[in-house]
Amino acid sequence: MNKKYIFGAMTLVALLSACNDEYNDQFDIDSTITDVLNISYTLQSSDYTTIANNSTNQALALAKDAETQTYVTALNAVGTNKYFTDDAPAEDYLPAFVSAKYPNADSGSKFVISYNQYLEPSAYLADFGSLSSYTLSSSDYETVWGDNVKATYLSPSTLSDIPSLLAANLTADEGDIVLVNYAYSDQEPSTGGNSGSSAEPTWTQVDFLTRSAGTNWNYVNVGPISLADFAGQTVNIGFRYTSSSSAAATWELKNFKALSVPYLDVYVYAEQSDGTYAKQTSFAGAGNYVFVSLGADGNYYPFGRLKGDSYTYGYMYPSAIEVNSGVIAADVAADYVITVEATEAGYTLKNAIGKYIYNSGTYNNFNLADEVSDSGYFDWTITKAGGADLFEITNATSGKTVKLNYYSGSYSFGEYAESTVEGYTLYENSLLGDEGDFEAYDTNIDAALSYIWTNTSSYGWKASAYADSTYYTTESYLVSPAIEISESATLPYFTIDEAYRYSSGSGEDLTVWVSTDYSASSAAGLIALRAAASSANNAAAVYVYDGSTWAEYSTDEASIAAIDASVYDALGTTYLASPTTTIPTYLASAYPYAQAEDKVGVVYYSASSTLSIAEYTYDGTAWAATPTYTTASTTLSKNDTEISAEMSTYLSEDFTNNNDGGFVAEDINLGGLSYVWATTTSYGWKASGYKSGYYETESWLVSPAIDLRKATSPLLTISHVHRYLLDEADQPEYLNVLISTDYSGSVSSATWDVLTVGWATGSDWTFVDSGETDLSAYAGQTVRLAFKYVSDSTCAATWEISSAVVKEPDTEE
Repeated sequence: MNKKYIFGAMTLVALLSACNDEYNDQFDIDSTITDVLNISYTLQSSDYTTIANNSTNQALALAKDAETQTYVTALNAVGTNKYFTDDAPAEDYLPAFVSAKYPNADSGSKFVISYNQYLEPSAYLADFGSLSSYTLSSSDYETVWGDNVKATYLSPSTLSDIPSLLAANLTADEGDIVLVNYAYSDQEPSTGGNSGSSAEPTWTQVDFLTRSAGTNWNYVNVGPISLADFAGQTVNIGFRYTSSSSAAATWELKNFKALSVPYLDVYVYAEQSDGTYAKQTSFAGAGNYVFVSLGADGNYYPFGRLKGDSYTYGYMYPSAIEVNSGVIAADVAADYVITVEATEAGYTLKNAIGKYIYNSGTYNNFNLADEVSDSGYFDWTITKAGGADLFEITNATSGKTVKLNYYSGSYSFGEYAESTVEGYTLYENSLLGDEGDFEAYDTNIDAALSYIWTNTSSYGWKASAYADSTYYTTESYLVSPAIEISESATLPYFTIDEAYRYSSGSGEDLTVWVSTDYSASSAAGLIALRAAASSANNAAAVYVYDGSTWAEYSTDEASIAAIDASVYDALGTTYLASPTTTIPTYLASAYPYAQAEDKVGVVYYSASSTLSIAEYTYDGTAWAATPTYTTASTTLSKNDTEISAEMSTYLSEDFTNNNDGGFVAEDINLGGLSYVWATTTSYGWKASGYKSGYYETESWLVSPAIDLRKATSPLLTISHVHRYLLDEADQPEYLNVLISTDYSGSVSSATWDVLTVGWATGSDWTFVDSGETDLSAYAGQTVRLAFKYVSDSTCAATWEISSAVVKEPDTEE
């Protein structure tokens, strides 16, 4: 059987060979069939080694410089590093790789190859070629403090002495950089001699009316906390922070004020799709709202209605309404809905019975009218009050602001000039970068900590007992300056904006108290004694010598961080054996408010006596070493028998089928909408500020980084369409295509150039090609594209973008 089978097969082959034409004709085989490929391929790790070892590529690299073999070395490095460089360009070495991988490809085949392209490191890193260290000695601390104070650490008042200490101890050349290690405490050391009483003050706890959710960093105004029980006395307000070995919250406080009359601003509740009204942290412009104030009695009072519907002027004396978890039910809201309509000067306010609210400019009460006149007193502005969730409704002409006030035994709304409120203000301070005469009063602070409270320019007063990945057991008060309350005060109160996270019990470890016997001098004595008994923290900083003086090193490209001794001590070593594991953890603790694309240059010991610097970048979720390469792509084509680089394509995205292409929406103002930009199956990216009405919005759609460093004459082409502009001449006001070379995570902080592109007529839904926009001015740089969408109360266009391409011009045949 085997022999017969073999013979039969051999015979068939012979017959087919002899009768090739007849065989093809019988089975209708097209002799013109070609293998024309259209391939998209991303290089794998092993491919770089294959490319580096390819004999054709080796010969090409040698021919470039046979004497020094610079390019051979660069090509060999591609196999090791897994990326291409300027000395080993992908365009030179990909053709041989593709030819070997697809040997049967016919003329007309096209290959889009994606690969890793080396990124030049940040320029400032080159400054750290000369890097040494210096640790402050006991004699240095003696020099700083003199004979009056015995302290072996620096404090805020003495940090400025570091340059003079370096000058006295080091011989340096211009450009030398030194890592300075020292002990530091935020609290100034005691000079002794405080003989004041050390008696603890007594405290009475008072309750917050409303609080932060404790799950994010959004500030919340805690409401007016009544001080009526302390009329005729002088009080200090204490914000009590406690922590344990298992939990330590972070608490931030700003915008403190105390008044003898409750002039209270409003919260904004916006209409939702189900008819309810939800609390807002930003004002979205024209629409339906309920404005309420929170009284010191814990009740919510709505704005907008006079005593009776027949009244045309007067104060508003509302009854309290129910608010549950930041939501007002539709039936509760119905009588107090304010329709906000846009005007040139701001907004008009129309209440639930169709009456426009205005201010006569003379009295502190309100007037109502059926129609809007041109007097100006109908125009209102609605702006944030402080930095939390309160708002001010201010008459644009009179300058008076709507306030809930306590008068003659009940709450009422009136309109008050700023000077009126100031006349009843007992104390007010934003606390942003200003201690405001507040002071920390520590009743229990672990010896490992030098402070719990610190004042910052961005977050006000901040408390934490979490350090070096450890929770510490503490108790500390942040105490306000003395506030004198007269016996005749109508309803004195204080309030503050707070944010907190990581609480062990929904804020139960963060409380507020009042003392009538707090003594600043006694507290200072206790604080000084504890500060002297506690050890200071380890600290480190980087200084550079400019040829004449030392100064702390800084650069606009990144923040600079220095790993201090406490980190090494915690690891039980003198250097970082695994920096890519340790440094991200360190940065997460050191930079809790980092934004996407923030960079930090970290100076650390990579061996027991070797200092290094490495740059890390925050991706919005975690820190990682700044990548040494980026993704690029090159298009190659086969003509006749040769494969060559046809053109360079830097961006090529079809946005249909819900492909976002790596573009990200950055919302400046959603105006109450959930989103402006969205991906769609049929139309690609789509933007609109219309949802049963026009909304005031601004939202940017930002591209991923586009590497044009090797580009010569790149061109941008997009396919897009828009409709519903009131006038096509208004397009630049609402829709724009822009480009930036310095985008670093925020459109607001970047510099943008508006690009000239072709636009659709706006009369139908036919997508148009924008034409080729020349980007050669940006060659040699890394850029971001952005599609900027804006809408307002009169115009909310729809803009759809189905594709975007950036590439070199096609080669002419």
